[in-house]
Amino acid sequence: MKIYLAARYSRFPEMQEHAKKLEALGHRVTSRWILGNHDIRVAGDGVAAVVMPVWAREDYEDLAEADVCLSFTEPPGDVPGRGRGGRHCEHGIALALGKVCMVVGYRENIFHWLEAVVFCATWEEALGQLRELADGKDQRENSHPDGTPCTCTPGTVGWSQHHGSMPGGPLSETFYAALCIETTPEKKEDTHGN
Repeated sequence: MKIYLAARYSRFPEMQEHAKKLEALGHRVTSRWILGNHDIRVAGDGVAAVVMPVWAREDYEDLAEADVCLSFTEPPGDVPGRGRGGRHCEHGIALALGKVCMVVGYRENIFHWLEAVVFCATWEEALGQLRELADGKDQRENSHPDGTPCTCTPGTVGWSQHHGSMPGGPLSETFYAALCIETTPEKKEDTHGN
């Protein structure tokens, strides 16, 4: 899977270590910011108008390319580097783009409580959730019983019609139902009352 890492900028060395682990497991990390070259303090405020739009575009492109957004959050209280909040914007963009969103650490804001957001208290727990999600993704990439290629999204009408039940475990029916955006031609659901 392609994974975007969202975190406080000063945590980029830690994110580099997480990226190594994810890549060793066969994932691809799309976050260029973790290379450490998006630091306005190093570039200087005089070039902010030039570099900040470029960095923002890169971050957006990296996030849009990903399947999953892992948001590493901070504990309650005063934490240096908390002020800018780009990671919160990235999490919101990921939600709006329909990405799988996972919070690692603490629920810092109300959107971290949405049913569609997978909460993991630790990095190890997040790795387990990613394994489970990858297993579900592998099942989707197989074919339907009739031999046609499968592109179903877990939790959708198409998934349940073609595969029976939802994948189990913590990333189960509630989670996948919250992400449901795909329907099959046989059973379109009208959510607008028309």
